[in-house]
Amino acid sequence: MSKLLENLLDEPERGKLVYLSANLIEPHPDNPRKNLGDLTELSDSIKQNGILQNLTVVPQGGGGYRALIGHRRLVAAKMAGLTEVPCVIVEMSQKEQLGVMFAENVQRADLTPYEQAECLQMMIDLGETAASVAQQTGLSEATVSRRLRLLKLDKKKFDQAQDRGGASMEQYIKIAEIKSAADRKELLDAVGTDNFNARYRRAVKEQTIKELTPKAIKEAETFAKPAPKGVSNRSSGYREEVRCDIEQWKSGALAVKKPKKSGEYFYYIASYGTIYILLKEEKAAGTTNKISEKEKAARKRRRELSRITEEMYELRREFMMNFTAGLKNKDVLFEYALAQMVGRYAGSLYHTNFDKKPLQEKIEQDPKKTYSIDKDLLKAFYDKDPAAAMTLIVYCNSGDSKESGYYYASFGESMPYHRDNRNLDVLYEYLCRLGYRMCDEEKQLQDGTHPLFQKEG
Repeated sequence: MSKLLENLLDEPERGKLVYLSANLIEPHPDNPRKNLGDLTELSDSIKQNGILQNLTVVPQGGGGYRALIGHRRLVAAKMAGLTEVPCVIVEMSQKEQLGVMFAENVQRADLTPYEQAECLQMMIDLGETAASVAQQTGLSEATVSRRLRLLKLDKKKFDQAQDRGGASMEQYIKIAEIKSAADRKELLDAVGTDNFNARYRRAVKEQTIKELTPKAIKEAETFAKPAPKGVSNRSSGYREEVRCDIEQWKSGALAVKKPKKSGEYFYYIASYGTIYILLKEEKAAGTTNKISEKEKAARKRRRELSRITEEMYELRREFMMNFTAGLKNKDVLFEYALAQMVGRYAGSLYHTNFDKKPLQEKIEQDPKKTYSIDKDLLKAFYDKDPAAAMTLIVYCNSGDSKESGYYYASFGESMPYHRDNRNLDVLYEYLCRLGYRMCDEEKQLQDGTHPLFQKEG
């Protein structure tokens, strides 16, 4: 309970109970609760029994009042035909009024998170600090800060998401951290659905690439020129020296050795989230850089499928890295572990597709020691949570990777097309039985209905 509300309730002599004409009292314009809900039952109760709890009001000029506490009771009383209502009149500053209304509504769980944020912002606008707002409302400073971030979100979209349900406050905070207003609206449409994680991850990636691309280009320009129009990393007469995912770029990532021959120089290309450093070589006779429009379209589609396939892998990997309900799902774990051992899945634990990286990351192994798994760290992980350790080992043995997908890339002008992947089907079955929820795009990739697929024939 806030200090203001606590003091108001503990000081009965601050205002005496009086009966005021209902017509003299108006709803407080700054009351954070905008939606009063259905007042039919409350109105019927007041008509039958009267108002059992008084209103708290503050005086206005001209002999009128504003309802500080009891907004719903006031409206319901007017609906019931009451001409007078019991009130306690108090004197408060505007800041104090906001604090009391906020605390009273929060205590009753009557405010949506967005309405809380609007009220907190009004208090800040009146000169309060996050610390003083926290003290007056009974919230922590961290909660005040988190609530204020919600004001970056579109209110209509937020209300629709709240009505739909299924979303956590943490997800709304994540959305608020996305800088693009269009992306925030799209994420509010997806929050609470199976598509949210995929769309959020994509928005974060695009935001990171947008922020880092100018920095990566600035580094490239210290020793390279923009590649001529039409030149790609596969063009004849150019040799790819460095390739860097812009999302992973750090200063110095584009470092190259100086050309050995005089007349050789570097070019750079920043395209589709990747920056390439190319070395111009002597062009062989009869070669050309010209690429047909059909091949350009095929290349673009292959890049898109590769990007999406990698994103879906990251979703699967993230789910397994954070999975903690191994013991609860021990029957599922045993079934798939046995399937691996008899060869129905990806082979034994020593199969060449065994991916050590998720396990090494989980046990916090030194990233420089990537050749093998630290047995002592693995044993400590297993001793702490055997089911979680075995669940992750089974996943590592599935052969999952950034290249695990449902398409054949093709070459040249040929468009990529859908291809079944039994291993990935089995992996998805395993993950879904553990609680994983496939997004729409994953389902489209799996059944071949994704718009990027070129139909055979």
